[in-house]
Amino acid sequence: MFGPGEIGEPTVSTNTSSISLNWTSPLGEVFKYRLEWHDGGAPKIVYTNKTFAVLSDLIPGTSYTISVNAVAGDDKTEGHRHTFTSVTRPGEIGEPTVSTNTSSISLNWTSPLGEVFKYRLEWHDGGAPKIVYTNKTFAVLSDLIPGTSYTISVNAVAGDDKTEGHRHTFTSVTKPEVVRNITVTNITTSSMSVMWTKPEGNSSFYRVQWTNGIVTGSDNVTQTHKTITNLTAGVQYEITVTAVTDEGSTDGQSASVSQYTRPGEIGEPTVSTNTSSISLNWTSPLGEVFKYRLEWHDGGAPKIVYTNKTFAVLSDLIPGTSYTISVNAVAGDDKTEGHRHTFTSVTKPEVVRNITVTNITTSSMSVMWTKPEGNSSFYRVQWTNGIVTGSDNVTQTHKTITNLTAGVQYEITVTAVTDEGSTDGQSASVSQYTRPGEIGEPTVSTNTSSISLNWTSPLGEVFKYRLEWHDGGAPKIVYTNKTFAVLSDLIPGTSYTISVNAVAGDDKTEGHRHTFTSVTKPEVVRNITVTNITTSSMSVMWTKPEGNSSFYRVQWTNGIVTGSDNVTQTHKTITNLTAGVQYEITVTAVTDEGSTDGQSASVSQYTSK
Repeated sequence: MFGPGEIGEPTVSTNTSSISLNWTSPLGEVFKYRLEWHDGGAPKIVYTNKTFAVLSDLIPGTSYTISVNAVAGDDKTEGHRHTFTSVTRPGEIGEPTVSTNTSSISLNWTSPLGEVFKYRLEWHDGGAPKIVYTNKTFAVLSDLIPGTSYTISVNAVAGDDKTEGHRHTFTSVTKPEVVRNITVTNITTSSMSVMWTKPEGNSSFYRVQWTNGIVTGSDNVTQTHKTITNLTAGVQYEITVTAVTDEGSTDGQSASVSQYTRPGEIGEPTVSTNTSSISLNWTSPLGEVFKYRLEWHDGGAPKIVYTNKTFAVLSDLIPGTSYTISVNAVAGDDKTEGHRHTFTSVTKPEVVRNITVTNITTSSMSVMWTKPEGNSSFYRVQWTNGIVTGSDNVTQTHKTITNLTAGVQYEITVTAVTDEGSTDGQSASVSQYTRPGEIGEPTVSTNTSSISLNWTSPLGEVFKYRLEWHDGGAPKIVYTNKTFAVLSDLIPGTSYTISVNAVAGDDKTEGHRHTFTSVTKPEVVRNITVTNITTSSMSVMWTKPEGNSSFYRVQWTNGIVTGSDNVTQTHKTITNLTAGVQYEITVTAVTDEGSTDGQSASVSQYTSK
């Protein structure tokens, strides 16, 4: 008996644990079909009257030898066995663990159940994929682009080198590279700009973070720069810039830079000066300060000092000199500086030296002095008598003050002043009286032993008067605070040179001396007698008076006829008289100039008949 025909080539589909078969019946009749399969071990046999079957409970990734044949109705006559191999699909790998750096992605996974001949890895960044095979459960994908997202698939391959398990597909991103050339610019008290160069490879944005150790800030930017604001002055900030990939969860290595904000500007300083130093006090700016920088100069080489205090004394300065001074705060890096607060201050000029007063008149005086040490641009000369005040600015070291009142004390101060006219040195003072005025022409009355004087006060003030007189010998001097005086105990008939002048309140400054001469009256002649009387003549004789006289005026009269003669002797013979007539004879001593007569002495005598 002939056996059943051979089945047509079956169609096969597999998964990890079964193989599904479909085939066509052979020509002729078939009672049932016999299926046998094994993976090299004991075979399994099943019978079916259908033209399909599912071999189940198989081992993934395993090659099975399968045979299918028809069986005739006697249940023993078999057709030719159609034998072939089929491989179950390997299982899917376990979830891989992934670690990345900038240029590689490292993978580790667990083997699936069943058997695996090798593993297929495929990855791409959107371009042409790369494929590698490995028989290990780990792999390193290298030579990748930093900051790039890769789609990766890993699947097992069966021993037939073509049956593949389900592909486990996922994405992983290489870490971005570190940004380059990070720098900080445009530093102010409350902001700074950080800039950097784009890293190699890819990144989608940059995470900028900053902190001063207390306050922290962060921002994501797509540009390669960021201006950070609302910072505290004079504080150090640690700034980190990190390149981040598209999905925002993969950060590259951070690049860091430290930078202080500029300290704030100091408050307006209070300034006090003397001749050789300038003292400064200021308030600290907002924020933090490490120290302060002070710089000053007078137009030459500057001097610079540092201090951690809010005050300073600039010493060894030149008197009367304008200094440009700047003060600014310095941050803790010892180089970041705040805005320089610049101003000018002037040392006080030194006091003028050797102040003297000369050329004193009734209405003016000249004051002179020596230039002080250091600098000054002009001198302020001020004067006052307590009522009237005057002032003038001069550049010379002398000043003639006019329009003063005679005999008055003036307080004169000279002050060196700097260029801007607002900084005065210590004043030097001197007191001086103007000369009193000259007295008016005195009225004079004399007698034989005294001269009485009356005069008018000069304009201005007078403390007292000085009187001096002499007759050619040693002078006598007296002082009085009255406008009259009597010079007594004088010699009769003597010419006196007299001077009267006003004296000021300092008891030494004198007005112009009004000098004149006055003559005391001569004394009366003594012992006048008449002798040698004749009809036409008589001789008169007398004794010289006390004191001085220069000649004698002899006068005679009979009531009708009068005669006179000046003689220097103490006698005179009068002739050409009329006989028997009474004559009145007077003798008067007269001084040198002939205008001052003493009291006359008289005698009456008749001529003979």
